[in-house]
Amino acid sequence: MNIAARLLAITVLAGVLAFTTVALGHAASATAGLNISLVIASSANLSLSATALTFLADDPAIQPTVPASENPVSVQAKVRTKGTPSLDVLATDDLRSGTDVIPVSTLTWTADGTPFIGGTMSRTTPQQAASLPAGAGSYQSAYRYYLANSPLYLPGTYSSTINYTLTAP
Repeated sequence: MNIAARLLAITVLAGVLAFTTVALGHAASATAGLNISLVIASSANLSLSATALTFLADDPAIQPTVPASENPVSVQAKVRTKGTPSLDVLATDDLRSGTDVIPVSTLTWTADGTPFIGGTMSRTTPQQAASLPAGAGSYQSAYRYYLANSPLYLPGTYSSTINYTLTAP
């Protein structure tokens, strides 16, 4: 076939300029490839059924351990990661009422079932609150919080904040 028998078709579609050679009297075809890229990021979602804990301490001789009024607190952790996720808890400070202080380490918690674990609160070192397996999953349990009562505690309203951190590397 000679050059005169060929037509050059120029098409503009969705901002893409495509050239197709059309041979008169013959079928024509064109192929274009499209690469697909899918990015799935690591994710972590943590929810607690309570946003505050209240301890109503009575006489330590009668009540040596004070349970939180909100017990149990439901916890749900959802993760998607290639690594091993972690759930840690850390207090921002000791329990304070003006200048009076109760060490936050008097606060402990228990956990219902693995991979969640109980422990003792710290304001200096993050404490492991769950030992989650590598990969993706959804985990649910309950924490119960307790405060060791003492006759040395002075009357007052003491407060601090504890922060849970779920990490999916």
